[in-house]
Amino acid sequence: MTELHRPTLTERLTSPGAILAFAALLRIALLFALGNRTYWADTKEYETNALQFLSGHGPQGGTPRAPMYPLFMALGFRLGGVGNYVAIRILQLGLAILLVHLSGQLARRIAGTTAQRLTMFAMAVSPTVVFTSGMLYPTTLYSLALVSITLCAWELADRPALRTAALLGVGITAGWLTDQV
Repeated sequence: MTELHRPTLTERLTSPGAILAFAALLRIALLFALGNRTYWADTKEYETNALQFLSGHGPQGGTPRAPMYPLFMALGFRLGGVGNYVAIRILQLGLAILLVHLSGQLARRIAGTTAQRLTMFAMAVSPTVVFTSGMLYPTTLYSLALVSITLCAWELADRPALRTAALLGVGITAGWLTDQV
């Protein structure tokens, strides 16, 4: 009878699930440190547009801001109450963890499971990536759109499928609506 392989402590600590949990803990600590306040003037512009959406109107005329992040903020305000920046940061935490995961998936496609784990760890602890996950700014949302677009395009090139093509279209649209540069 063949014995099942029991993962070592190192294998368990470097598993994708453990890395995602560690990434979440770092970002939760940042969330508590940032509190329920804003830090940049740009955030107020996004908030103004979010409040416009909540009141049933579109963004202010002449706003330089793309609509996706204000819509995301409006969702946070709808769930947590107007002015509840913690609710938005909690929603953004989910996006940040998904970004770490999908970045790992991309690295695995490029170079295998070791690259996946290294990339996930780098994304989990990178000061810039951690910090932007707590900002009230579209950086994490846009990064997630870009990684998703790349994964969908690669998958579509390998195995054409209508579902993947539709997801690619959603990703491109989300990216454009997040940063219209």
